[in-house]
Amino acid sequence: MSDPIKDLENFSSEGLPMNPLAPSEVRRRGDRIRRRNQGVLALGAAAAVAVVATSGVLVAGAVNQGEGPDPAVDPTQTTDRTTSGFLTTIPDDFALDVGMGGAQVTEDGQMDDLDYCGTTPLSDLPTLDVRSAEVSGGETSVTRTLYLLENQDEARAAHVAVLDAARDCAAEKTPDGTVALQPADDSWPGNTITLDLGRGAETEPTVQVVNVVTNGPAVLVTSIWGVWSGDVQPGVETSRDGLGQLVPELDLFGDNVGPLEPSEVDPDQGSGSSDDVPTTIPDDYPLGTGWPDDSVAETEELGLQGPNRTLESLPFNACGETWQEPEYADRLRAEWTNAEDYRARQLTTYADADAAVAAVADLIAMMQACPEDPVRDDGYVTERTVRKIPFGGEGWAILERDTLDGGDSPLGGSTMVIRNGLSVLVIRHDGHSGYPGTDNGQGQVDRQTSEASQAIAAMCRFTVAGCGSGSDGGTESSSDDVLGPDGWGELKIGMTAAELEATGLVTIAPADDPTAACRAVTIKGWEDTVHPNISGQVHAFVSKKHGLAMIFAQPGMKTPEGIGVGSTVADVRAAYGELGGQDAYNTAPVDGKSWFFLTDGGSVTAFQLEHADQDCMD
Repeated sequence: MSDPIKDLENFSSEGLPMNPLAPSEVRRRGDRIRRRNQGVLALGAAAAVAVVATSGVLVAGAVNQGEGPDPAVDPTQTTDRTTSGFLTTIPDDFALDVGMGGAQVTEDGQMDDLDYCGTTPLSDLPTLDVRSAEVSGGETSVTRTLYLLENQDEARAAHVAVLDAARDCAAEKTPDGTVALQPADDSWPGNTITLDLGRGAETEPTVQVVNVVTNGPAVLVTSIWGVWSGDVQPGVETSRDGLGQLVPELDLFGDNVGPLEPSEVDPDQGSGSSDDVPTTIPDDYPLGTGWPDDSVAETEELGLQGPNRTLESLPFNACGETWQEPEYADRLRAEWTNAEDYRARQLTTYADADAAVAAVADLIAMMQACPEDPVRDDGYVTERTVRKIPFGGEGWAILERDTLDGGDSPLGGSTMVIRNGLSVLVIRHDGHSGYPGTDNGQGQVDRQTSEASQAIAAMCRFTVAGCGSGSDGGTESSSDDVLGPDGWGELKIGMTAAELEATGLVTIAPADDPTAACRAVTIKGWEDTVHPNISGQVHAFVSKKHGLAMIFAQPGMKTPEGIGVGSTVADVRAAYGELGGQDAYNTAPVDGKSWFFLTDGGSVTAFQLEHADQDCMD
C-alpha cells in the first residue's frame, strides 16, 4: 500500500506522478477507509472521502500546498447579477483549485452526500451554480465545493444546516467516530468540524477536517480525509492556513457572514410544556452565595446587598450606546463591594425561552459590534473581547480591558452572561477584581463561575426539564450535582480523616495495612462510582500525607464550568485552556488542585477532582 504522506508530498502543478484518481476510485478508497475504521458516517459518492477540501493536505501534521493558478479574479468582468447585486454564476476564471496541483475541476457538488449520522444537509440545495475541485493520492483525498445560492439568507441556512447536522451527530456519541464542532475563532471567518474515526485494526487514526465559509450567497465547504496522528487542533489550524489564498477571493460574492452558530436547541429543555416553567424567582434563590463574608469588607457600608428587587438593573454600554433590553418577567439583584472590588449578579426571567434567547442574542450582538470604545476624557480606552463559555443552554464571557496610551492597566471588567431555559444570569466583576488577565480571561471565567456555582446550578428550575428529583432549584440541594472547585459540599480537598469523619457524611475504610498511603472513602447517599479504575462504593480516597486526595464524580455531576461526562475535549479545552496529560488522560490545574478527565479521545467518560500532589493513584 502506498504511503499517503509520501504521495501528497509529490503534489505539484503537474499533479501526482500518476494519473489523477477517477471519482469511482476515490469512492472505493473512501469505502475502504470507512470499513477499516468501522466509521458511522455513510459518506457516499466522491464526497465519502473528501467533502470539499482545504487547499493543503493535512496528514500527520504535514501540509503540501502544491502549485496552482493565481487566485485573482477580475471583478469588472461581465457576469450576471441578481437585483441585489449578487452574482448568479461562478466566474469561469474563479480559481477554486488554487494550490491544488493536478486537481480535477467539475461543475457539480462533490460534497452533496456529506452525511452526519444519517443527515445529509447539502443534498438538495437550490443552487444557481456549483463547482468542485478534487485531488487525491494514496489513502488521502481533498476536495472543495463552492455553492452559489439565490440570496444570502439561503446561504446562511445551508451553512447552519451543516452545523446542526454535526451538532446532532456529536450528541448521539456513537462509538465508532467522534464528531466535534470546534469553537468559533475571531481570526477565522467560518466554522470548522472534525471527525475522528480513531485507529483501525490495520490503519493509523483517520481524521476529517471540514471548514464552512459563507460570503453573500456563496457557501464554500472544504474537507480533508486522511490518516493523521495526534491532537486534531493542529490539524484545524493547518487546514485553515491552507485556505489562506482562496478565502479572501470569496469577497467577490459578497460580505463574509463570519462564523455562525447552530440553530437554537436548548439541551436543558425536556419534553414537558413550557407553560409549566415558572417565571417568578423564589426569594431564597442562592444568588448571593459564594461571595466573601461581610467581615472581609473594610467598612460596614460595604459587603453584601440583596438579593432583592430594589437594586438598580445592571447597565450594558458599548461605543456610547446603552443596551435597550426587552420586557422581562422577574428580576433579582445582589452585589458585594469592597475597595476596588465590585461584584454583582443579576437573574432575569422572560416570558419564555425564545424571549430569553432573543434578549441574549441582541445583547451579545451589540457587544461584539464594539471591540474598542472611543477614548474617554481620562485618556483610557476600553478594549472588548466576547467569547462563548460552556455553561447552561448558552454562555458568553464579555472581557473588557482598560488601556492608557496603548499600554496595559490593571483595570477592567469581566461579565458572564449565562442563559438556561427562560432565565438569564449576569455575573459581573469590576475594578481590580474584574481585570481579565492575560490568559484570554479564563482565570476570571473560572473564578466568577466557581463563586456562582450554586446560582448557576439552580437555573435548572427555569427549564422544561426542571432540576430532577431531590432539588427545587432554590436550595443548597441544587449544588449537589456540582463537584469543585475545592471539593463537594462540606467535604474539601485536603481535609484530614478525622475532619472528614466529623462531618458525619462519610465512612472511611479501616487501616488494615499500616503502610498504605491512602484509604477508601464512602460518601453517604452516593450511588456506585462509574469509573474504569474504580467501582462500587469507593467515592474518594484520603491520604495520610495530603488529607482528602481525590473525589470521583457521580453520574450527572459537572464542574463549576459546566464540564461533565459527555462534554467534548474541545469543551474541556475551552473551559480550562491548555491541558496536561496525554491520550485519554487530560489534566487541568485549579488553585492547588487538579481536574483529571478520562476521555475516549473525543469526549469525557469520567472525571475526578484531586489534590495537586495526591499519592493514592498513579
